[in-house]
Amino acid sequence: MSFLFGRGRARASTVDLPKQAKEQIQRLDGPGGAAKTEELSKTLLQIKLVLQGSPEAESSPDQVYQLVTGMISEDLLYLLATNLHLLSFESRKDAQSIFSYVLRFRSAGASPKSDPVALSYVISNRPEILVALCNGYEHKESAIPAGTVLREVLKNDAAAAIILYDDSGNGGNGSKGLTGIQPEVQQSGNGVFWKFFEWIDKGSFEVGADAFTTFRELLTKHKQIVAQYLSTNFDLFFDKYNNILVKSDSYVTKRQSIKLLGEILLDRANYAVMTAYVDRGEHLKICMNLLRDDRKMVQYEGFHVFKVFVANPHKSIAVQKILLINRERLVKFLQHFLEDRTEDEQFIDEREFLIKQINNMPAQPVEPLQKPALLAPMATGQHLQSAPNQMQAQHEGQKLAIELAKRRSRKPTDKNIPEGVESCIIGDGARRYKELRDVERKLDAAMMRKRMYIQDSRNSSMKKHRTLRIWVSNTVDDQEWQGDGLVVDAFDFNTNSNASYKVKIEGRLLSDDEDDNEEEDDEDSDDEEDNAKKGTMDRKALRPSQNYALSHFFKSMTVDFDKNRSRDGAEQNVEWKKPALPPNPRSLPPSADFDVLEFKRGGDENQNITINLVRDETPERFTLSPPLAEILDMKEATRAEAVTGIWEYVKVMGLQEDDEKRSFRCDDVLRQIFQRDTGYIPSITDAIIPHLSALPPVSLPYTIRVDQDFHKQPEPTVYDVRVTIDGALRARLHAFNMNPNYAGTLRDIATLNDELSAIIQALSHSKSKHAFLTSLGKDPANYVLKWISSQKRDLEVICGEAARGGGEDVGGEEWRKGGAGSVWGTENVRESVNLMLSSRTR
Repeated sequence: MSFLFGRGRARASTVDLPKQAKEQIQRLDGPGGAAKTEELSKTLLQIKLVLQGSPEAESSPDQVYQLVTGMISEDLLYLLATNLHLLSFESRKDAQSIFSYVLRFRSAGASPKSDPVALSYVISNRPEILVALCNGYEHKESAIPAGTVLREVLKNDAAAAIILYDDSGNGGNGSKGLTGIQPEVQQSGNGVFWKFFEWIDKGSFEVGADAFTTFRELLTKHKQIVAQYLSTNFDLFFDKYNNILVKSDSYVTKRQSIKLLGEILLDRANYAVMTAYVDRGEHLKICMNLLRDDRKMVQYEGFHVFKVFVANPHKSIAVQKILLINRERLVKFLQHFLEDRTEDEQFIDEREFLIKQINNMPAQPVEPLQKPALLAPMATGQHLQSAPNQMQAQHEGQKLAIELAKRRSRKPTDKNIPEGVESCIIGDGARRYKELRDVERKLDAAMMRKRMYIQDSRNSSMKKHRTLRIWVSNTVDDQEWQGDGLVVDAFDFNTNSNASYKVKIEGRLLSDDEDDNEEEDDEDSDDEEDNAKKGTMDRKALRPSQNYALSHFFKSMTVDFDKNRSRDGAEQNVEWKKPALPPNPRSLPPSADFDVLEFKRGGDENQNITINLVRDETPERFTLSPPLAEILDMKEATRAEAVTGIWEYVKVMGLQEDDEKRSFRCDDVLRQIFQRDTGYIPSITDAIIPHLSALPPVSLPYTIRVDQDFHKQPEPTVYDVRVTIDGALRARLHAFNMNPNYAGTLRDIATLNDELSAIIQALSHSKSKHAFLTSLGKDPANYVLKWISSQKRDLEVICGEAARGGGEDVGGEEWRKGGAGSVWGTENVRESVNLMLSSRTR
């Protein structure tokens, strides 16, 4: 236990840990494998504690550096990567943490732009580790931890290039790394990258999902490298992609693959790849079949690929022939394609554009003016060929940074007061300092915990329900009863004025006091009625605590008219849509910030209208299907609430798998949602999409009155609508968490810590001086002789002049005396003799 608390021989244990773990991994397949697995778990836990620290002991930079270099020298990273599937569940989690920390570790003083020590070693000297991590998808147990580490490593361009251009399966003994990259040479399809197609399509759901995530990161993060790679291996890549992924029997794989295909083709870096892809007729046939799929999301994603073929101004002869042969059927099909997406204006515009493009095509195919040309291999090839030289330069720079870091490591960092200082000072200062250090540790832990709590609270939904009161009223102009009558003698039976009315929709957010005391407001309703009769409203009672306009709560408003005798009601309908706004705008345009909506129409008869308000909520709430509503015990919920509710249902009902915690069994209720016997937690979000539907709009009926009797004493129609707003605590927490003084305070604390460490170092030196002078004062002659003898021996050892078996001048008088009180009875002599005898027995 001394290792866990940083006492005893922690430094020696740190040095031995990589070798110990290596030996335990090599014996996993032998007899007693279970016991060795348990021992390995303890060793990996110790390595993790050294790297990350523990509540009892902080991690030491020197120990971490020794441990990382020891893992590199013992090749422990490769052994962990290749044997990850043999470890227990907790050991795999520890190994994942070890990989993540080691591959990000930079020594003290290293440049932030330089590669970490272990990552530089893996890329330059041991690329087989990257291949072994990819092969972790061969086993269900190691897929998730290996994929997590792999995606962290793939942020590096060189690591991505190694995996893409690996051809170790083509009769080679292992990955050649950066030196084996030949961008202009087509691959055989036997490298580790090509195995991803099989892992995604043939693996279990969780393996396939994680492998596709890594596959996607690999193809979208490094645009220049991937563009060159796809250009060189165009036929091989898209043959596998279309036949394995796009035509997969798995709905999730099929949909995600089509979506990724669209992203690859529409990326500017892949322009040459896109032109080559849309030039082939067989690719167009695949996309047209996707449009006829039974699943709407597959149709939708396939549409985004199909539009690239149609919009291409330089269509090949083969593509033109297919489109012309199917012109009439395509136009008829597209006119009714995904008609339920009425709110997706971009999709509707694109669909109309494609119909127009197909109709405007010439009757006979025309030779294209421009042929597709893939990228020249030299541009990116030179970049990749220079990568080894760059990595070598970075490696040399890393060595220099390490040397500089060793020099700077002499900077004091220890703030713990030396033991035994209490006997050297007057008063209880040392005791009080230790108590303050304990308080400081507790305070740091409490502050960090509170900040994390504030951050989580601010990110969570902190909504407050309020009441939005809406008044609907109308006034009239030029009605028949408002005129003075016709004058017959004037011979003018026509009037230039037309009867009309103006409708006013006004909304105000009720204040907290009025919202909480509606019953008291009801008691004062008589006064409000008097005010309404006078055409006034009590604004003071309706003034909200925060300035939320009526338009803030709705994304669109429509007014639907009933048909009347003079005009079709559809011609009079009113519609308002909130304009698109940038995130966190400083100010809102008038069309998106108003409390009153007015419109004027002509008419001299009473008219029934319906005001429809479509809510604008963040996060958006949905109406739940009956099976999902039964699980959550609510009819409306946000997407996050639905996912959390299902997860809580799984835990309460005990449906979680024991071996794989991310899987769960489906009972009769869950089977209606997932349509399978086993569910997967990361797939909950996709599974509930068919069970979420948009909330119905808030409908407010109103009758427009134009008769004289009503307008003698007009009264507005009042509606109360329940809305949600951000709680006041959210803004305060945000201001508290983003306090600009916090960074300055941290810098001041760091400065004080440096000064305190320097004081502690000076105190430690003073204690050593005190001990030296105390011993010197008790027996000056003997102490000086011993000190001179010790210094002489050290000097002889340093100069290489020490005599065999010792180094001191054994001709001195003190060496001739024996007994317990002589030099031969000291601890140093006994230890030296024991060391000499033990070395001889070997």
